[in-house]
Amino acid sequence: MDGQPARGETIPIRLFLGGFDLTPTFRDVNKKFSTRYYLSLVLIDEAAHAAEERLEKSKNRGISAPGKLSAQLEAEKKKTRTMLLDDIIKEKQIERNLKQTDLQ
Repeated sequence: MDGQPARGETIPIRLFLGGFDLTPTFRDVNKKFSTRYYLSLVLIDEAAHAAEERLEKSKNRGISAPGKLSAQLEAEKKKTRTMLLDDIIKEKQIERNLKQTDLQ
């Protein structure tokens, strides 16, 4: 971009998130919790005027993960989902066992 931007002009910004250790985005897992990531962008000009924008990072939008890295990300997502489901199953089993001991 050359020169000063005009009012209302869009300035494209690209931020690569590969260097950050982010887990997959989960929404309403077992209706108990969700994980979401937000990017707070603050631009300050020479006159100390600030423009602020809060953006939600949605499911891998804007992230390119070619080849081996993509396979690693998919494996990590699958592992995380499996661990989460295992925890939910264990919790349900504990609840059942407690109900059975209460009935006896």
